[in-house]
Amino acid sequence: MAQELPPIEPEHTVLLILDAQPSTSGNVTDRDAIIANLADAIAAARANGVRVAYVRAAFDDDEYAQVKPTNKLLGPLAGMAAHRPLHKDDPSTAVLSELAPKDGEIIVRKNRIGAFSTGDLGDQLDPLGIDTVILGGFSTSGVVLSTLREAIDHDARVFVLSDGTGDPLADVHQVLTEKVFPTHAWVVTTAELVGLLG
Repeated sequence: MAQELPPIEPEHTVLLILDAQPSTSGNVTDRDAIIANLADAIAAARANGVRVAYVRAAFDDDEYAQVKPTNKLLGPLAGMAAHRPLHKDDPSTAVLSELAPKDGEIIVRKNRIGAFSTGDLGDQLDPLGIDTVILGGFSTSGVVLSTLREAIDHDARVFVLSDGTGDPLADVHQVLTEKVFPTHAWVVTTAELVGLLG
């Protein structure tokens, strides 16, 4: 049976494009199809008055030392300032050119996993009366999962683009979008989102 989707009020909604950058998308299955779907979602959002915001993962020179070696995922970055992996000025951390932000759209840099974990994304969205968040980007088991949980803790209504998110492990993406996310959010295709907005 098809799920019943709540209406979207564009003026209270943001489409978050998460970690859509060469450094995080390169080893994701169906990368090109996901980028094309995200481009469609962005176009539909802009055409219907939904704000688009971008979150990118990148470090400045001082932030490498803030990561503790005990962190299994990010720990290898500790003490690597000399090598500057994921540095904010490296082209590999820039938003993908196919999804380039327009002037005036929110762009936030973070140095942890979730979109709300560092930076001022929440501070920028709260005054706008945002209560609905649409998530797309790379990767499903990383920033998408973390941001979904953070958005729920902000009492937001959350949509996840099943074909606008991707993970290096296709089976993990499938389990999350089919089994885990539907208990917390509305999981929709890009076409369903376009229909909701249109």
